[in-house]
Amino acid sequence: MSEAPQRPGDIGSDATVDGSMLATAVPAASTSAGLSAMSGVSGSRGALLPQHELPAEFDRELIVSRCRLLSRLGAGGMGLVYLAYDPSLDREVAAKQARRRATIAATVVIVLVVIGLIAVATQPPIRQPQDYHDFADHRALLGVPNGGDVLSNLGFVIAGLAGLVACMRRSFAARPQYLVFFVGITLTAAGSGYYHLAPDDPRLVWDRLPMTLGFMGLLAAIVGERVDPRRGRQLLAPLLVLGVASVLYWFAVDDLRPYVAVQFGSLLVILSLLVLGPRRPADGHPRLLWAGLAWYVLAKLGEALDRLIFAATGELVSGHTLKHLAAAVGVGLIARMIARRSADARTQ
Repeated sequence: MSEAPQRPGDIGSDATVDGSMLATAVPAASTSAGLSAMSGVSGSRGALLPQHELPAEFDRELIVSRCRLLSRLGAGGMGLVYLAYDPSLDREVAAKQARRRATIAATVVIVLVVIGLIAVATQPPIRQPQDYHDFADHRALLGVPNGGDVLSNLGFVIAGLAGLVACMRRSFAARPQYLVFFVGITLTAAGSGYYHLAPDDPRLVWDRLPMTLGFMGLLAAIVGERVDPRRGRQLLAPLLVLGVASVLYWFAVDDLRPYVAVQFGSLLVILSLLVLGPRRPADGHPRLLWAGLAWYVLAKLGEALDRLIFAATGELVSGHTLKHLAAAVGVGLIARMIARRSADARTQ
C-alpha cells in the first residue's frame, strides 16, 4: 500500500500510495501548524474534505483508508496539494495528487482548440444561407404560425426546469455551470419560439444566444468534472463571453465561422473529455450524459433531414420539429443524471 512511515517529527521523502498519491510528512508543531492556520483547519482530526472538492482522479476509498483530507493547500503544474491527517503517524501530512489522465485530457483539448483556431483563420467566411429560414412545415397549429416548430419548444421548458430543480436540491462543485446550462436551455424555448414565428436573421440571434449559453455551461461543467473543479468554474465566464461574441460576430459581419467553431468545437471537446478524462465517484451515471449527447446528435440529424422526414411521414411532422423534441429529451436525460447524483449523495 505504501512505503514504511517515517518517525514522528521527521521531514522525509514522499511516500507513494497506489502510484498516484504522494504524502510528505511535516512536523506537527511547526510546518503542519502553519498550514492548518493558513487553510482554516481547526485540528488535525478535522472533518473530511467534501467529496465534490476532490480532484477527478482521487480514489476516495483508497485515500481515506490512509489519510483524512482536511483542506486544499494549492495546485501546480504537477498536481494538487492537500493538507491531510495520517492516523498511522498521528500527524498532519502534505498529500499531493499527481495529474495524469486529467493532464492528458487537458492537453488534447488545447490541441483541439489550436486546430479549431487555425481552421477558422484559414477558411473563407461562411455566409448565412437565407434558405435556412424556409422550413418544411409552415402550417399553423392552434392558431400559432409555424405551429409545429414553435410549440415543440415547450419540451425545452420542461427539461430545463427539471434540470434547475435537480441542481437546487444539493450543492456540488459543478452546480454553477449546470445552472447556466439549464437556464440557457429554458431560455432557448423562448428564443427559438420567437424565431420560428417569423424566421429571419434578426430573430435567429435570439434563438442562437441562449442555445450558445447552454453549450458553454455544459462545456464548463464537463471541464470541472473531468479536469479540475476550480478550472471548470473559472472557465465559465470566459466561455460565456466567447459564445455570445461568436453569435454577435456572425450577425454583425455575416460570417458563421466563429459560431460553427464554438458549437461543434464544444461538442468535440466534451466528447474528448468524457473519453480521456478521469471520473470522480461523485460524478456518477455518465451513461445518462452519453445518452443525452446521443439524442442531440439525433436532433441534428432531424434538422438536416427536415424536408425528407416531413415527406416520409406524410406531412405529419417535420424533421425540425423532431429536432426540438429530440434535443429536449437529451437535456431531460442530463437533468435525470443530476437528480440521480443527488439521490446517491443523500444515501451515502
